[in-house]
Amino acid sequence: MAHGRVPIGDGCVDKQALSVIAKSHCSSASTTAYQNIVDEYEQMKERNEALERTNKKLKENNEILIEEKGVNHELMLVINNTFSFNNLLIICIDFICLHIKIFIEFLKILISNHLLI
Repeated sequence: MAHGRVPIGDGCVDKQALSVIAKSHCSSASTTAYQNIVDEYEQMKERNEALERTNKKLKENNEILIEEKGVNHELMLVINNTFSFNNLLIICIDFICLHIKIFIEFLKILISNHLLI
């Protein structure tokens, strides 16, 4: 067997020819794999940028909603306090009216019995 030849199968194959073929297949396969990884990276990068933009918009909307919630809560407290005060006034007025009616009836009784001149 001559120098630079390797025994494969039934005969000898030139080591250099085998090396060139192996490198070309490897290089082609690795170049394709590398290009696939680069393409996937670019797609993931674009997707990440889109997600970051969406996240930013959601954070802005969330801040607006939190602010609106605070304003709405304060408004509800004012409305509740106003209605509570109005209800208290109505109860007081009803109470006073009832006692005025009772007092008037009492005066009528006194007058009818000539106890009040």
